[in-house]
Amino acid sequence: MDYNFELTTQEIEDFTVVNPEYYIRKWQKHPGQGLFAGWNWAAFFLTWYWMAYRKMWGMLGIYILILFLVFIFELLILWSTWESGISFGLIIVMLMLTIFIMLLPGLLANGFYRRKTIKVLSKTMGMTENERKEYLHKHGNVSGKALSVAILISAGLYAFNLFNASYI
Repeated sequence: MDYNFELTTQEIEDFTVVNPEYYIRKWQKHPGQGLFAGWNWAAFFLTWYWMAYRKMWGMLGIYILILFLVFIFELLILWSTWESGISFGLIIVMLMLTIFIMLLPGLLANGFYRRKTIKVLSKTMGMTENERKEYLHKHGNVSGKALSVAILISAGLYAFNLFNASYI
């Protein structure tokens, strides 16, 4: 799929619905670019909430997988160095890896969201106006329900950790 074409202001408004001015401003700075680095504070501070709210399911799944793999990698390093002690250099490498993984959503979110917008809008070509609106509502827009589920999962994990920490 060719992601290097311009979106009209109306297409951006139809797809994003909430806060389209932000995306119009950001995407107009990078005309004709498929994927670009920019900065999105919401995606940086509230990563998986932002992804769920914006229905970025693929990006959310990949991000959770990457976090899980980094966690396992760091856990294995800590386990293998438990008796000998972990070196300061290894701690720095692990910290830098974690920071890098945390910076990625903030840097790439606007570009990936633009790609998703183009992909979804391209599938609406040839649809009637009602079909198009229904399709965009389902695949674009935002999801308060998904955001609520993400918050509930986070609260559940936090409560689980508090409960388990009280037995240590």
